[in-house]
Amino acid sequence: MITKINIEKFGLFENYEWDKEIGKQEQFRRVNIIYGRNYSGKTTLSRILKCIEDEQLHTNYSDAKFQITLSNGSFISEADSQTNDFNIRVYNTDFVKENLSWLHNEDGTIKPVTILGAKNVEIDNKIKIIDEQLGSIEKENGLLYQQQQSEQNYKNKKAKLDTEQNNLDDKLRQKAKEIKDNATVYNFVTYQINSIKTDIPNAINQGELSAELIVEKQRLLKEEAKEDIDKLREAKPQFETYYTQVNELLKRKIKPSEPIAELINDSLLQEWVRQGIEKHKDKRDTCGFCGSSINKSLWDKLDAHFSKESEELRKELKNKIDQLEQAKKNLDSFFSLTKEQFYSNYAPQFDALQKQ
Repeated sequence: MITKINIEKFGLFENYEWDKEIGKQEQFRRVNIIYGRNYSGKTTLSRILKCIEDEQLHTNYSDAKFQITLSNGSFISEADSQTNDFNIRVYNTDFVKENLSWLHNEDGTIKPVTILGAKNVEIDNKIKIIDEQLGSIEKENGLLYQQQQSEQNYKNKKAKLDTEQNNLDDKLRQKAKEIKDNATVYNFVTYQINSIKTDIPNAINQGELSAELIVEKQRLLKEEAKEDIDKLREAKPQFETYYTQVNELLKRKIKPSEPIAELINDSLLQEWVRQGIEKHKDKRDTCGFCGSSINKSLWDKLDAHFSKESEELRKELKNKIDQLEQAKKNLDSFFSLTKEQFYSNYAPQFDALQKQ
């Protein structure tokens, strides 16, 4: 609840201090009556509270400075007027002018419905603005008149479009008839306006034909029909089969005829020994690592573990390489089609694909 008001500057109030003017012990009660002669500051005082209600300073007092003391000891100043949660309602002469508009009509008339409340007055003003924007067809102004003009303009252009479309359709029907009648060139049993309408976009997308292309197309139209090519009769290389076979060979693991257990159980050790054979066999009589002599029984043992299956795999790989080399040579002759089996317009494509 409000207890005191200090007014540094607001209208006729200037440096007004409650404690000096009213007394430190005095404050507002629950119900208060403020009275005085005209222009003594009653409305001005109410406008201070109206700033709190409207959350903005009064237009006539933009430089106002005041402080309102509340019963909880807090304060409200002009700086707090734009953000507050206080439930304040003010009814003064300003409210009457703003919200009881029928009392102030210049022509002295009273409208059938009285507009009460700031929101309703705002809505009424918006309605007037919208009515002015809409205008009327009779007065030839506003959006309604513009709409009527646009609709009439649309109708006129639509009628012109329909006329042009009918003229174009007549020409298309005549052209379609010419194409149909010239069956020896175009080979159309039936050809109607819908047919030519479908073909026109395709012709436009292809662009204008050159003189050379026109001759080529005319030659194609007169070309005799070719026999159907039912099936490609070629000795097709078995690429998928070759791939599967080669993949199997490359993934095959070699199993020794007389395995050495230590090497089977330790792949790293087995690889180390394989590399050692390459560096020692037919090159050294002693081990390059420990210096011990290498006898024939050790070589026989290692040969049984490594050599036999390795040699078999090597032979298979050699045979497969020879088979693939022969398949590459066969590629030059496996294709049995000839250029003469195709229409002349496909001849360049055939040559390119055959070469590829």
